[in-house]
Amino acid sequence: MDCRLFSLFMISFFLYASIYAVHNFMFQIVKETGVVDKKKYCLLQLLYIFKFAGVVIFCNLGDRKGIHRYILAVNVILYSFSMLALYNLSSIESLGLRKIMVIVTIVSSYIFISGTFPLLDSLIYNYLEHKGMDVRQSGRVRMGGALGNMFVQVVCSMLQKFFKNKLKGEGMVNRENMVNIGCNLFFSAGTALIALLFAPNYVLGEKIVSKPKKSWNVKKMFSDLMSLFTPLFVLYTVAVLGQGVDRAGISTFLSKYLDTNGIDRSFVHLLFFFRCIPEILIYGLSQQIESVLGMNVMFLCSVIVSTFRSFFYASYDFGGSKRTVMTITVIAEIFKGLYSSFFNYCGLRIFRSFAADDTLSLAQGVFNGTYNALSYFTFAFLGYFLVDYEKAGLQDGDDDIRSLFFVVACISCISIIAPIVAIAKRRVNRKKVYKSSEVQSESTEVQ
Repeated sequence: MDCRLFSLFMISFFLYASIYAVHNFMFQIVKETGVVDKKKYCLLQLLYIFKFAGVVIFCNLGDRKGIHRYILAVNVILYSFSMLALYNLSSIESLGLRKIMVIVTIVSSYIFISGTFPLLDSLIYNYLEHKGMDVRQSGRVRMGGALGNMFVQVVCSMLQKFFKNKLKGEGMVNRENMVNIGCNLFFSAGTALIALLFAPNYVLGEKIVSKPKKSWNVKKMFSDLMSLFTPLFVLYTVAVLGQGVDRAGISTFLSKYLDTNGIDRSFVHLLFFFRCIPEILIYGLSQQIESVLGMNVMFLCSVIVSTFRSFFYASYDFGGSKRTVMTITVIAEIFKGLYSSFFNYCGLRIFRSFAADDTLSLAQGVFNGTYNALSYFTFAFLGYFLVDYEKAGLQDGDDDIRSLFFVVACISCISIIAPIVAIAKRRVNRKKVYKSSEVQSESTEVQ
């Protein structure tokens, strides 16, 4: 791994550590503002539409200007500042002003985070292609993200345990949130520094360089976007949306649900640590796995594993012994690691296959925007109507969450359609090629 590729590995490490220090605990952080319960938080997910818009805008801007690393560095810092602002909103005495500031801060955080992951993926693929390296090596670079996630979960777990023992439970919720946001700030600063000082520049494709220089505009952005939409691309977008809704339902309330069932946040961090172990193995062996299974089969496997995990959380009774519960949840999160590594690796590759040189980041942006933004927007309606309003503010009112987990698991089942169609289409095309080659060989023999 050369110096520039290693810098991308380290950006991935720091970026994932930064984002996943807070990602699975957003409900707890927002709840401490004193203006949001479970039902209202579901409604706040409608604001994810700003994240989808941000993905499209930042990715298209990056494709046309080649300023990926600068956008990434600025956005990750602004995202952390918005998290810090959100943490301090509880000090505002006016309830009306506090509600407005919660909305403004959340919208800001969604917009800023939208210009991170897809732009990093574009930088990785662009560097590999420009250097003539196998793009399947992207899996090894993505190992940095899994390692960063693992590292921050261990750090947070140790700090949570330390403060719990020191404070003996007094004021722990706010202290737990401070630990998560502190880690977010530290690793965001590291991400920005490495991106600005060491990351390779994005090399624009020949088609873009040879075109006359034109200013970036919204009309051209929508023209680029519509050029991607073939029937199979639409099917895969729906599949990603289904998986995203499933993920939104689970990730939004899982840490709170586990906490209600007696699992400390320090152990929840360890759960997220264990889910990264299969990610490292799969990213490290991505070239070999792809050679055996192929992209579409990998996608299908990820859907099956994800759906199984969601049905598990919807049906499992947490009334058993604490040791048994911990063991079972560790196994469930290992399945999550299998799913996410397969899904992220092959999903990006599949969406890139539909794009031209000047729409590569945009295609990846559609994947990331659908999975990380549009899915949460869709989930907002489900959550609002499925979460019991009477129980929304109660500590023990989490039975409705299990119903929510079941519904999103059912929705995720639609995601099997796209890979099955793609596999069938690929086999039909192979048969056509085989028959045409037979006809050509027969005509050659006759001549």
